[in-house]
Amino acid sequence: MTPELKHRLRLFLKALLLAGGVVFCLLVVMECVDRFYFRPHSAEMRSTRDFEQKKDGIRVLFLGQSDIRSAIIPSRIGPGVYNYGSSGEGFIETYFKLRHYIDRMPELKVVGLAVTPVSFPSSRKRVGTYRSLERYVPRKDLPELSRRFGSRVVVKWLVARFPIVDRRVMKTFLENCIMTIKGMPVESIKMEDGYWMKEDPPAMEKTEY
Repeated sequence: MTPELKHRLRLFLKALLLAGGVVFCLLVVMECVDRFYFRPHSAEMRSTRDFEQKKDGIRVLFLGQSDIRSAIIPSRIGPGVYNYGSSGEGFIETYFKLRHYIDRMPELKVVGLAVTPVSFPSSRKRVGTYRSLERYVPRKDLPELSRRFGSRVVVKWLVARFPIVDRRVMKTFLENCIMTIKGMPVESIKMEDGYWMKEDPPAMEKTEY
């Protein structure tokens, strides 16, 4: 390799490292904005905050996918009832969520789950969203999950620590940036006693990351 070629190669590698550093810094800034500005306003995070504020007094807890989230209205049942369902939530995600909270809910007596034919297809075998993986799945459970569902679970668990690199999270982030610039809300639902309802004017709902 000639000295000139070596010089060009060094320049190329320096430029490549510089570009990589710029991209990494940009991703860090985007992740921080998303984590500390957009995600706290998402339906999922608002639901979690509301649930954690009320969990000590909950006696009947409903968990599951949209069947539960959309159909169970706690105020129609009685006091101490809470709906903590989430769209697309499978039994695996429900298990980890319940395991995380069950010893922290002193009044809990009954857990209600939706058991319908659509609860059992392979599409319901997802382990969870990035937020639920980060919050509810400890590192010690990764070997077992990896044996059952493959290495993709480990990859997703790692990405959950920096989810902005996922294309769907990035797409949501950019949409939320555009909506913020236009002065539009980044969600379109309100909490009513553990039950999510649409409100006007309609806007986009961003819950998964």
